[in-house]
Amino acid sequence: MRELKGFAKTFLHPNESRQVTVCIEGRDLAVWHPERGKWVLEDENARLLIGTSSENIKASIDLRLMPSDLPWRQVGPHTRPEFILPNPYAMKILQTFLSQRLGITEVEAGAALRRCNDSISGLFASLERYLHISISDEEVSDLFSQINAAMKCAETGLAS
Repeated sequence: MRELKGFAKTFLHPNESRQVTVCIEGRDLAVWHPERGKWVLEDENARLLIGTSSENIKASIDLRLMPSDLPWRQVGPHTRPEFILPNPYAMKILQTFLSQRLGITEVEAGAALRRCNDSISGLFASLERYLHISISDEEVSDLFSQINAAMKCAETGLAS
């Protein structure tokens, strides 16, 4: 699909040339994401076409758009494991927690977490049942805060 994202109009005399600048910013390429409730720049390939009209393309360049937003949602006590575990920021924090708490490797912690992926009773309830441990509400709250802070930090890095 082609969309006009910028243009400049200039008048030239015969055989005259002139440099024209057209600024296109990330927000010009953003799309509305209803689940996130905001405009986002998606991680995708794009082609910039330059021409005197849409029928007379003179040059093109392929671009790789960098995302302006992470595809994972903020997490909380009622977030189902299937929405937490695909998030690499969450997995790293949770693997480190379980590894330190249980004296197991992060690989073993990752396997334990993945075993809880299809649970409907919540990640920490499933971990407690599967690993025979108790995780306090304070620890759960702290882990969610760490995950959400890591995501916010990563999104800030995307915007710069």
